[in-house]
Amino acid sequence: MKYDINTNGEIEERFWQIPEDLQETILDQKSKIFVDKVALRYGIDTSLVWVLNHLVFNILLAIEPIKGFSQRIAQQAHTAPAMAQKIAEEINENIFRPVRQSLIKIHGIPPNEQAEIPAVEAHFEHLLENHAPGMIALTKSTSPSTPKTLAEQKMSRPTSLPPQISRTDSQPDPYREPIA
Repeated sequence: MKYDINTNGEIEERFWQIPEDLQETILDQKSKIFVDKVALRYGIDTSLVWVLNHLVFNILLAIEPIKGFSQRIAQQAHTAPAMAQKIAEEINENIFRPVRQSLIKIHGIPPNEQAEIPAVEAHFEHLLENHAPGMIALTKSTSPSTPKTLAEQKMSRPTSLPPQISRTDSQPDPYREPIA
């Protein structure tokens, strides 16, 4: 997709062209709230929080390239490069990673450059090696499931039934009619 969009009509047209999982991520208030919390946690001035949301929105719509995300955070949100990198890692893990395949598709990233897309798996593997060495094999052995719509994700959650009450005493229930 091209990165040159100038009008709101072009933005709306682009929105309807992107995959459904990206549309859901853009419309999900949890994404915006998460970006707001990350910005405030890292001390980004409240008048510049919208800049971070705008960057995420533009990447999800393929209006801006995904490469150089942390550099754009540093420039536009007026933060130090190290802090911008930490912000980018959190956003990558929680917003971009679940829709990674769709981002690769809409940004037209060739297979030989896909490793350059910000990924934080190596960082978490390093933490696991230090704190829970047995967990790495467990996390690598599980295969990621196919992306689901938000409704499918909610419907696939296990439901819990109330526990069955078992009577341990030998006395009959005084409120129950005797069965003849």
